[in-house]
Amino acid sequence: MKIKRFTLYISIALFLSSVILYTIHYLIFRDIRFLDIYLLDHIAFLPIEILVVVIAIGRLLDIREKNIRIEKLNMVLGTFYSEIGHELMKHIGEADSQLEKKLEVLKVQSNWKKEDFEHAKKLISGIDTKIDINSMDLNCLKEFLLNKRAFLLRLMENPNLLEHDLLTNLMQATFHLLEELEFRPSFENLPKSDIDHLALD
Repeated sequence: MKIKRFTLYISIALFLSSVILYTIHYLIFRDIRFLDIYLLDHIAFLPIEILVVVIAIGRLLDIREKNIRIEKLNMVLGTFYSEIGHELMKHIGEADSQLEKKLEVLKVQSNWKKEDFEHAKKLISGIDTKIDINSMDLNCLKEFLLNKRAFLLRLMENPNLLEHDLLTNLMQATFHLLEELEFRPSFENLPKSDIDHLALD
């Protein structure tokens, strides 16, 4: 409400300033014809000014804001992986029968270019993840995720997540995995349907 009132006051002040300046101009030069032409000339140029200010400058501001949001999102992503992601991948990787193939693809060299990373990304996406749930320490994984629940909740409250569907889906999948693990008090003698479901999660 204060911002709207401030904007109104500024608008009135600018309008009155313009009226006062035009009046002073007329009182000094007494040339109403010049003022008419000058005013009409400015009104005719107004659409071009609007085009420049609203579209061009607005576009530049949008790009700047988008870059700032991406930077904040990268910070959120980095925080997720430093707190949870790396450890989570370690737990899952130990049970992935295709881990050796993936590690072979991901042997990053110092001379890699963007194309090399894109190629590795394509190769990785072509390798199916096959999880052997029986080789995982599910109790350890459950305890780890339970300890990180508060952090996950705080991260989910970050509005920058709305800009990144993949990260949002990753967070939701992590929460779902935690819920599935928490739902089971024990992981001994699980039926095959539960084992398959947890492996899929």
